[in-house]
Amino acid sequence: MAFKPLRLVSNEDLKSAVIANSQTITIGDAITPAATSSAGAVTGATGSYPVVGIVVSIVGANGQVLEKSAVTVASNNETVGIIGVQYIPTYIPMEYSATLSNTAGVTSYSKLPGMFALSTQALLDETSWTVYSTVKQFFSFGVDPLVPTQVIGHFTPTTGQV
Repeated sequence: MAFKPLRLVSNEDLKSAVIANSQTITIGDAITPAATSSAGAVTGATGSYPVVGIVVSIVGANGQVLEKSAVTVASNNETVGIIGVQYIPTYIPMEYSATLSNTAGVTSYSKLPGMFALSTQALLDETSWTVYSTVKQFFSFGVDPLVPTQVIGHFTPTTGQV
């Protein structure tokens, strides 16, 4: 799992959204607003848009949790299939164990606490770490001592989120 929450979260804190057409989403993925959606759908994070949350379940059109860890939706999902996700919004205080694209510290400062990184759908880009940035949203407490390709940290709330 790319982003694994390190504590339980209340169902009242979870949000739901429809998956954008022709997308593949996995539990643990970071999600962003879909740029071409008119239905308010979400897609996997690319680093181009703010991360709105981390997927914790896949749901059917009626909101029932589907027993799937990943799903690829059809090209008409926003209007016909209506498969969606439940997610933990980034404004909820939550620490995550997050997978890096490479072993921490190979090409950047990713092993240091207090650094920010850019998130893609399933990974933190190991080459993108910086001391401070308004674009990079994941704040690290440092590398997981048991897994050198993972860090512990949290998402900083996106500007404009409530």
